[in-house]
Amino acid sequence: MNHIRDNRTAQKLASILGLAILALSAAGCGQASAASPRGSATVKISSPGMTTTVTYRPNPVVALKPFHVTVSLLSANGKPVSNAHIVMHLQMTAMDMPEQTFALQSAGGGRYRGHNIFLMAGTWDMIAQIDVAGHKTKETVAVNVSD
Repeated sequence: MNHIRDNRTAQKLASILGLAILALSAAGCGQASAASPRGSATVKISSPGMTTTVTYRPNPVVALKPFHVTVSLLSANGKPVSNAHIVMHLQMTAMDMPEQTFALQSAGGGRYRGHNIFLMAGTWDMIAQIDVAGHKTKETVAVNVSD
């Protein structure tokens, strides 16, 4: 009699576990919503005299949808660089698409922000053209844009 009761309990537990796995799988199949925003990607580039950190979101970037970019600049001694002028250039690597250009605005503390859209899916170079008191540098980040 106890053996039959143990089998029924085991069957109930297996059913509950199966339903829980199914529910979790279904929840993970949807697209991200405003309540659960997509993630971001960060690339840190160290060069003589400065560290540049480029963060963009969402990740993955979607063609014809807005994306946001933040560039953070730190001097060689780790202090925020607050007097920079940064222009972003978007160039598609596999096709002859027109270059898109936009300036980032200072957000304080060595951070600069802006937003734009990629015109189509594919691999793009996002190039930060940075000018700090006449010292010019370019930092490039490859971005895979999805449909």
